Amino acid sequence: MAATELCWGTVQAAPIETLVRVASENGFESVTVTPWMGQQLLEDPARLARIRAALAAAGVRIGCLDALIKGLPGIPATEAVPQEQRLNFTYGADVCLRVAEALDIRLLNIAHYLGQPVALAALVDAIGAVAERAGTLGMALCIEFIPGSGIPDLATAVRISAAAGSNVGILVDTWHFARTGGTTAELRELAPGAVRCIQVNDRIEPEGGPVEGPGGPVYPTMANRRLPGDGELPLVELVGALLANNPGTPVGIEVFSDEMRSLPAQTAAHRAAVALRRILPEMPA
Repeated sequence: MAATELCWGTVQAAPIETLVRVASENGFESVTVTPWMGQQLLEDPARLARIRAALAAAGVRIGCLDALIKGLPGIPATEAVPQEQRLNFTYGADVCLRVAEALDIRLLNIAHYLGQPVALAALVDAIGAVAERAGTLGMALCIEFIPGSGIPDLATAVRISAAAGSNVGILVDTWHFARTGGTTAELRELAPGAVRCIQVNDRIEPEGGPVEGPGGPVYPTMANRRLPGDGELPLVELVGALLANNPGTPVGIEVFSDEMRSLPAQTAAHRAAVALRRILPEMPA
């Protein structure tokens, strides 16, 4: 049975205390948190201790720190990104590793979000350096591909992960995979164990196709995703193919959505759990 994860982006307005509680109450085994959420805890040792106790009491763990962006080649400076995005670009590898150690997180996601195309070798070197440091803490890395970035597709993520270190795998987000035109057959061809994390969400192709920008198609990547089953993606097939050669890989639900953001955390988590059971019917109720 696949492990189930409630991603922070599905319950965006919730503090970490609430995220842990609603995950436990809705049958999720783990959650994801951001570096800035973790940094807040490092600055407040008493709160950090309470969170560690709450995780233990709830039987929930933090499965993935999502994501390291700052400091990667091709990533814009913090002050150059929109104000509402800046927290995600504020904390680099040093903070990520401290947060991971403090919260017993064993997986760090690498995302080249808003990054410009750069030489593959530069990304391999940068990610490999983080992987080496993470390895000393018993941590693994996963690389998330995002169309329009310097890691635009599955093939590029696979090449980087193969060159960056034995503790580096990939993250497959069904939203981004669909945007690349990816197929179930591509996922079946991945080497066993290559995938460290799966994030699911659904989508409907915009009528008339995506809006074209200077660098190609433009998609609202941080909003208007859909719950599994509310869109057009063959999620049962896609997730089944991933789990076939990556058994036990956590399946997280990540639905950045204006509608989900407007809901109380408990309601959003419940809807997410109901939707995820459409793909993973064995998920506990």
